[in-house]
Amino acid sequence: MISKNKKEKESYFVSRSTLSQICAVFVKNLVLIGYGMSMAFPTILIPDLSQKEHGDPLHIGIEETSWMGSITLITIPFGCLVSGIVTQPLGRRRSMQLINIPFCISWICYYFSSKIWHIFTILFVIGFNGGLMEAPVLTYVAEISQPHLRGMLSSSALVTTAAGVLLQFTLGNFLDWRSISICSAIIPIISFFLLFFIPETPIWLISRKRYEEAKESLAWLRGWVNVEDITEEYEEIFRSMHATTMVEGNKLIEIYAVAIFNSFKAPIDGHFATALMGLTAMIGSIVSVIAVGKLGRRLLTFISLIATAISFTIIGTYAYFFNITTFLKSENATIVMNSTVQIMHSSDISKYSWIPSITIVFGMFAALLGIKVLPWSLVGEIFPNETRALGSGIMGMIYYLLGFICNKTFFTMISIMSLAGTFFFYSAISFTGFIILYFVLPETEGSSLQEITDHFAGKSKLGNKISRGKKHISIKEDEATEKLYHEVEKSLP
Repeated sequence: MISKNKKEKESYFVSRSTLSQICAVFVKNLVLIGYGMSMAFPTILIPDLSQKEHGDPLHIGIEETSWMGSITLITIPFGCLVSGIVTQPLGRRRSMQLINIPFCISWICYYFSSKIWHIFTILFVIGFNGGLMEAPVLTYVAEISQPHLRGMLSSSALVTTAAGVLLQFTLGNFLDWRSISICSAIIPIISFFLLFFIPETPIWLISRKRYEEAKESLAWLRGWVNVEDITEEYEEIFRSMHATTMVEGNKLIEIYAVAIFNSFKAPIDGHFATALMGLTAMIGSIVSVIAVGKLGRRLLTFISLIATAISFTIIGTYAYFFNITTFLKSENATIVMNSTVQIMHSSDISKYSWIPSITIVFGMFAALLGIKVLPWSLVGEIFPNETRALGSGIMGMIYYLLGFICNKTFFTMISIMSLAGTFFFYSAISFTGFIILYFVLPETEGSSLQEITDHFAGKSKLGNKISRGKKHISIKEDEATEKLYHEVEKSLP
């Protein structure tokens, strides 16, 4: 009977601990919903402002289009670099809170903008602010979660970002872009105030010598228990930190989605297709969250890379077979990518136009299944405590610099390599990534932050299989814990 009661109590406290961590991450993820909406907004702006007859005083040409799709990606890296610097003194929670203010102001400025340079300035600010978000968002999840939950909670960031993209694409089917900007301002306001209700990370508080607050934070995150109940885990974290101190793309498809669907003569409206793609991305993120605990990040990454490579190959083959050599910016404007304009109106292309449409959507699903999740999960884990914020910022900077290069050179690559050749190139990159990661990527799912840090520091080696460690929560068998358990047990129906 005693053994049974002990197991019931352990199960109960593990469930509470899981719930408290989910609550904290959910509030953190509201920042990412707003971020997803901001990154999806150019997809709505570009086709609307490309058409002279849309009635808005703002209008963009080919050059403005390429910059509108790329300017945030060149400013995000600078924000990432600053992010790592400011997150350490300010703290993870406060940094996320302050980030909401520029987001809200930017949405309001969108509504009142009347010149193209207004739009570019806002995109610059949003990009820089998005970069500022990287370090606190990545480190927060890594530092509050237990090993058996970290993979799932880290992957949830992509779910909520995709939810923000989907929400924005959905609004794009019903509202004009100025109305959407006002609606979007609501999210950062809600996020700002809800962040008051979750704790700072225990690791950051310990690093600032705020030990009592660190204990209270850990008690909150382990199921709103008493401080005495987390003593063992707290001491383990403290010892680990002390020991360490003694020794710390796919954006392209998203941004030009409407134009890509138009180029391939998709059998559905471009805006609706992007909303469908946003839904698919969110589903892919959810599947990733569910599957990561079972399959691990290593296997999911390999599946994702191969599936993405196959998708790009199919799209490239389709473009080559049907000789699609133009890129449509809107229904009424054609961006010529080589000397010969060949827009096909034959029944053959209409008959098979569903192939690239389905493949593009499938490619988005495959990307969100692994390769868009892995970088952000690893970044929060591979750096030691004292350099985690700075390292996360630098890695985010590199990621977005590559994203900017990919976006800004998209038109140039098509003009040189053709549309088919461009997608074949992307396919080759995916296959190359698979080969490299097969030999260098360990399985980090289920491993503690210290074990991961030791692996990348060369002190020990992680294997290629998931670590199935005990889902540990320290429960002291004292009178206070017994009293708490029985009081809660009586209150349950």
